[in-house]
Amino acid sequence: MPELPEVEYFTQYFNETSLNQPIADVTCKTAALLKKTSIKTLKKVLRGKQFKQGYRRGKFLIAEIKNDPHNLIFHFGMTGSLAYGINNDFTDREKKYAQLIIEFKNGHQLRWINVRKFGTVYLATTVNTISTLKNMGPEPLSLSQQQFLDLLTLHEPKNIKSFLMDQSDIAGIGNEYSNEILFQAGIDPHKVIANLPLKDRKKLYKIMQHVLKKAIAIGRPYGNFPNSWLLAHKSDLLCPRNKKYHLVKEKIAGRSALYCPKYQS
Repeated sequence: MPELPEVEYFTQYFNETSLNQPIADVTCKTAALLKKTSIKTLKKVLRGKQFKQGYRRGKFLIAEIKNDPHNLIFHFGMTGSLAYGINNDFTDREKKYAQLIIEFKNGHQLRWINVRKFGTVYLATTVNTISTLKNMGPEPLSLSQQQFLDLLTLHEPKNIKSFLMDQSDIAGIGNEYSNEILFQAGIDPHKVIANLPLKDRKKLYKIMQHVLKKAIAIGRPYGNFPNSWLLAHKSDLLCPRNKKYHLVKEKIAGRSALYCPKYQS
């Protein structure tokens, strides 16, 4: 599932391609993926309008519309992405799985791709009408170390992996990056926050900042991760620190965790 770094990429991509262009039309292949709106309403609101700016909140891309109170809000689900161009620019996948197509008067299109149909598109005058956004925790890259430590103290009874993935605790981190952050910090994903010493909590903060910033800098979603990262070894399951050891897949906090028992304690 696209997480904070991937949605940050989509946001930058959206802002580079889709702003300040009059919208000619909107089509939707799967109406069930629209929430708090309909294709009829989308057409009525968006035709003739322009996107003002996009910004990210957690795993959501929020697109502001010029001279209109509405926001078009994208949640990418398991397999979501964006593609911009003219018809011949799109791959067969982008043509087949484009669930929402926004056509601009310049002949270009913005396509919201969703292969497994787990994503959602909302139209809302305020983001707080969407419960996940209303109850979302703070952005990890906006937290000071002390704020992060205070947040950990507040949630001490929780499992550390569960905390990192819970959007109401902290925004934007999911299964993949919680695995990576805990591996880089050398922390066992089974641990309860209350059992983490202060030095590990401080290390976790620094690693979280580093991993998320590095992933954003990599650019294209799920690009070439460093060989020292867990995410580069999801297929061979070899520990990045020592190829003699194998990574373990296990369900923790209700999700499939990946970790190295040798280096995470």
